[in-house]
Amino acid sequence: GNNNQGELGNGYHGDSADRSTPGSVIGLENVRSISGGAYHSLAVLESGRARAWGYNEYGQLGNGASGAAADSDVPVAVKDLLNVRNMDGGYVHTLAVAP
Repeated sequence: GNNNQGELGNGYHGDSADRSTPGSVIGLENVRSISGGAYHSLAVLESGRARAWGYNEYGQLGNGASGAAADSDVPVAVKDLLNVRNMDGGYVHTLAVAP
């Protein structure tokens, strides 16, 4: 799929990095669930920790950064969010369920 902002999590981004076949996400192991927003992707690990990657103009990756240069083409830790049960992404936002 589209990988302009690194939403495939394979360490690349841009038009030439789009894929038409499945690929691996760098650094993800023991994944409980995975979901996607419009231009970013999300994973909940078995440990209850959250990871996010892709477009981050509005801080939707939850890593404390935002702006034009804050996109990530590999998963980053979501700050201060533990025991996550589920995550989902919207257009430019992310939602999480945690106790």
